[in-house]
Amino acid sequence: MVSKFHQGALKFGGAVFLQVLILLTLAWTPFMVEYKGEEVFIETVPVDPRHIFMGDYVDLRYTISELDLLNIDHDLDNWTGEHYGGSFPVYVVVAKKGIAHEAIGVYREKPVIAPEQVLLRGKISSFTYIPQWIVDEEKEMNIQPIHRIGIDYGLEHFYVPEGTGIYYEDLIRNNQQVYGIAKVYQGRSVLVDLYVKKE
Repeated sequence: MVSKFHQGALKFGGAVFLQVLILLTLAWTPFMVEYKGEEVFIETVPVDPRHIFMGDYVDLRYTISELDLLNIDHDLDNWTGEHYGGSFPVYVVVAKKGIAHEAIGVYREKPVIAPEQVLLRGKISSFTYIPQWIVDEEKEMNIQPIHRIGIDYGLEHFYVPEGTGIYYEDLIRNNQQVYGIAKVYQGRSVLVDLYVKKE
């Protein structure tokens, strides 16, 4: 017969084990991405300087953070922002061009990619309509296809050594080429470093 003390100890031990298991699971995905992921360089773009440096974190945006759907392959022709709710998952295909990777496609459904391409998961954080008027014989209609989308990849904040945030802030604000170095594995990505291209 198990005493109440032992029952309590078993419950406590089970609860502790479950919490440790959850923490290990949360840590496992980023570890696997860093360990097995492909290295991708993504060029940064200037951000509002009032917000770019927060404590020991640098706030980042990239050339792939805002995509013009008129100049990129996509499957968003019939999407008008329904079920948006502040974020909408998408897959972004990037390919290396020079030192950096550039976006060549964005899709709601996971695409098949070529060996030289890399797949990033992201969430649409904003979108812009371009109103277009179509006149036919019966009526005049206003349609609003989505033209430009903003995407967050989870790579927008990076911890830097104390006192170096201003250095990166000034470089990016002055249009110096700074790249985020991400490891990407099965669409998941982890920002591992920043690279400054020397003149």
